[in-house]
Amino acid sequence: MMSDDTILKIYSLVIPVIVVLIGVLQVIFPEDAWWIEHGMPKNAEPSDAGILCTRIGGIVFVIFGVILFFAMFF
Repeated sequence: MMSDDTILKIYSLVIPVIVVLIGVLQVIFPEDAWWIEHGMPKNAEPSDAGILCTRIGGIVFVIFGVILFFAMFF
């Protein structure tokens, strides 16, 4: 059985990586991220502002994930 310290170290690595991965996917594929967030509304397309906000949100996620990683290990 793993000790609590080992489990904490695993979570300390996995959570920041997931946050950064979500952010990178939002930056690279903002249209797909918009569709995932809003579902499939009838006769709707993501606006330029919606795409921009999704990309900005992805950048914020990447920055937050990097900060979270360094805060947990240093």
